[in-house]
Amino acid sequence: MQVAQKGNFDFAPLIAVIDDAGQRTNARARRHNDGWIAEIETNAEPRHLDIDPEHEALDTDRFNNNDRWPPLKFFPGSAKGLADDVYTVIWAPYAYRNPGEPLSVAVQAALFRYINGIMFFNGAVSPSNRGGSYSIRHRYEYPNGAVHGDLQVEQNYDADRIAEVSIIRSPVFHVDPEISVSAKLRHKQRMGEPESGHETIVTGLSVRPAGLSDLCSFNLGIEWESSPPDWHPDFSYERRSATASGDCRISSFGLGTRVFAGKVSYDGELPEAAMFKPTNLSEARLRIDASDLPSVEELAVISSDFLFPLIVPLPDNSFVLSRRIKGRVFYDVGRTITPATQY
Repeated sequence: MQVAQKGNFDFAPLIAVIDDAGQRTNARARRHNDGWIAEIETNAEPRHLDIDPEHEALDTDRFNNNDRWPPLKFFPGSAKGLADDVYTVIWAPYAYRNPGEPLSVAVQAALFRYINGIMFFNGAVSPSNRGGSYSIRHRYEYPNGAVHGDLQVEQNYDADRIAEVSIIRSPVFHVDPEISVSAKLRHKQRMGEPESGHETIVTGLSVRPAGLSDLCSFNLGIEWESSPPDWHPDFSYERRSATASGDCRISSFGLGTRVFAGKVSYDGELPEAAMFKPTNLSEARLRIDASDLPSVEELAVISSDFLFPLIVPLPDNSFVLSRRIKGRVFYDVGRTITPATQY
């Protein structure tokens, strides 16, 4: 079947064929010379053919008014910016060293659909201990419902792997303060220890006022995680944590404070993945350069930061906002109850 279009439209037409048995088969036409062609196999003799007005086909590229895939460009590489008619992969190799971890060489990448990031990847290896870590995250969004979430898999240098799916409603109400709620389903396991694998459910609440002033902001977050008794024969636990943070900025300088508190209660043999690691940068964030700090059942940390401008002469097309680069001076203090330890 050959199909021709009128006007300036450039969408692949959807062809519907009805055979003698009454079965309806849909197919998308493909480009052929100056028109379109479709090939459809039916179980019975074809009886009727038409353009299907009810079947949907998603526009692959919403900017160029056709169904052809847009180009894919890379930076560093062929990309010179975040274009509005292509997919862009931004990748960068770099070296870093987190508190309590060895020196690592990493590659970080992100896939952008126009100016929106939809896929993120980070992989790192340590030349000293030949260990590795990685994180893969896919972001989905439903703006009309103020809903977004992530599909994420990550593994750290301790071989602890977490697979997670989340859904977040933010804001819940279009009033001040801004309230967000979240729900997550996690699978945790230390690689090489199959018996440590288990699932948890997580709920969270975040409250963020519009701001104490034009210069200061504040945020409060609460999270509750549970592994019910029926989900694992050897243990069950509840994990509760709260984070409060505030910061003020004057010109190019900033001052911030963050308070974290977490506690886990359990029955049976508590897995280490359920405990709090003091140097975990997404929770306690105790920035102490020590690799032998044990995980604990209860932890409180207070962090203070002072930010100041750093001038780095980089070109405007480097994807680095050189005028936004900051230096940081910080001081952290933490305390555990069992065992009683102060950091």
